[in-house]
Amino acid sequence: MTRHQRVAALATLAAVMLAPSACSSPPLDRTGSSVLVLHFATIDGFDLESAGRSFVGPQTFVRELHALSDGHVQVDVTTSYRDGARGAESGLVRAIASGDLDGGWPATRAFAAAGIDGLQPIEAPFELVNRDAVNDLLTGGAAGDALHALDHTGVVGLGLAAGGLRRPFATTPLLSRQDWTGVRFRTFNSPVQAAAVTALGARPMPDGPAWVDDVELGKLDGGEFSLETYLADGYTTQVPQVTANAVLWPKVFVLTMNRRRYDSLDDIQRHWIDQAAAQAVQASRQLPDDGHYVPELCDRGVRFHQASAAQLDQLTQAVTPVIYKLRHQATTGALMADIEAIARRHPTPDSPTRHGGCADASSPSAGHPSPSSPSALPPGVYRTQVTLAALTRAGIDNGPGFTGIWTLTVQDGTYALTCRPVDAPGRDCGNSVSHDVLEAGHLRSRDQSGPGRIYFVADRALLAALSGCSTAGSATADQQCPRLDTYSALWRLDGDQLTFTDPTGPYSEYLGVRAWTRVAAD
Repeated sequence: MTRHQRVAALATLAAVMLAPSACSSPPLDRTGSSVLVLHFATIDGFDLESAGRSFVGPQTFVRELHALSDGHVQVDVTTSYRDGARGAESGLVRAIASGDLDGGWPATRAFAAAGIDGLQPIEAPFELVNRDAVNDLLTGGAAGDALHALDHTGVVGLGLAAGGLRRPFATTPLLSRQDWTGVRFRTFNSPVQAAAVTALGARPMPDGPAWVDDVELGKLDGGEFSLETYLADGYTTQVPQVTANAVLWPKVFVLTMNRRRYDSLDDIQRHWIDQAAAQAVQASRQLPDDGHYVPELCDRGVRFHQASAAQLDQLTQAVTPVIYKLRHQATTGALMADIEAIARRHPTPDSPTRHGGCADASSPSAGHPSPSSPSALPPGVYRTQVTLAALTRAGIDNGPGFTGIWTLTVQDGTYALTCRPVDAPGRDCGNSVSHDVLEAGHLRSRDQSGPGRIYFVADRALLAALSGCSTAGSATADQQCPRLDTYSALWRLDGDQLTFTDPTGPYSEYLGVRAWTRVAAD
């Protein structure tokens, strides 16, 4: 049964759903249980209950399927499928097509490498550049054409769900065609991404979760992310320069099931699944405006830039060969025509900083700059001992190596952090055996008048000067200064006792485990 036949057949099911006999015998799964458990997977590593808003479509599907079926159909989700490696998402598509999995929500980028053509136009560069365009795709005729590409495969497309607009993040701003020349830019398992990056003059670098290490080693200069994903994953200054009004493409999930598995279900079960998918599509259309994420990203050291109209024209002209190929291939031409029609209806790129929010790096007078004033924390040497017992009482895992005797030296608005192991050398002190300075940077605040939120803004150059590590891309991994995250906490000093509360940001939990004692004044 094709998708269009399936949708037509569902119109007759409403009366059946109301009949007393319709649910009198709960459906059975393949093991004979009265609860049908479907085994889905995703490459993303997240708890579905606390996932970011970009995953609202999949969240809604799982939740609503349970509710619609009164618990008779449930979804068991395997996260971090194949550790989210760069080829894992195409592997996920193949596993669904073969029946190794019942379903999942791979993004459109994954299908071509899995041998399923037709969805590539959704990633056509600089075409779907705003939320209205993506919403038009999800619920218009283009969605039908996209899902029709799956009709003769082992996969049933249940619906498309929005996952956020992707922009270029890099170590230096990518505004003009010249800026892109020679840049090593991360792509993720997508021939369209690779072709677009090449057309812009950059070098596509297929990379998975290890991309952060590659940036630190000087092997990678940038990548494409949504603002929400970059924030939710805890990234800060790894690739902090964002071209706000250059939307490369959207991330779009394809809610999918194995075709044989789907066809083996009865009409009522399929109706529940289709209804849950329809609600997932609608929920994904309500993603927050990207401006929602800008202030916190700014606080973490991310900087936003606006490309000029002439620069955007340069970029769109550069990718013309990519568009031409998608337009004229037999497997992609129809959907590409749909995408171009949508783009003509919604041509203006979303720019999260256009109406306030974070300033461009070149525009210090704009509305919401990140903290730039030195903190009012008095200079001195502060020390605390974090024990494994204290972490256990606080419910904090010691995986990052929070245990140890930590010393914080504050001087002239800067900080340096050292640590001495106590309980477990090699695990204490951030899993480091070094007694050198582990972190260094600047202490910043929005209010210099007294206690408040303090920001630890890392500075690799200062760390290099204090510890002897190297910021050169040619240095070995052991010699490289780490790229440290910006984090923050509320602080208060009572006599010689410094307390931190509400720590925010990656690996900041150690700050508030115990009070810090000022052992020396500057």
